[in-house]
Amino acid sequence: MLQANLILNKQELSKKTQDLFKKQEYKQVITLLLENKALTENNADLLHLLADSYYEICEYQNAILFYENALKVEPNKYWSLFNLARVYSKCITEKITLDLERSSI
Repeated sequence: MLQANLILNKQELSKKTQDLFKKQEYKQVITLLLENKALTENNADLLHLLADSYYEICEYQNAILFYENALKVEPNKYWSLFNLARVYSKCITEKITLDLERSSI
């Protein structure tokens, strides 16, 4: 049985999730990317978009996790490095406690 939101290729997934992100439908972006794990897990751009979506809904631990996962795939991805620092800075500034146990997608 196929999942309802299973998408067959990265280009389609990227376009659909970017369109949803622009509409500020962050939870839908997260759902689609997690349901299409096989297309997402080794794609730094999709992992970065997943992290951005978590950031936008203030789920900072998940944002950190997926920025780090994006950096594992593409270590020099400038925006993932920048946004990871931004999340840590926000957490320090707002005194948000993080449970930094690591797992991957």
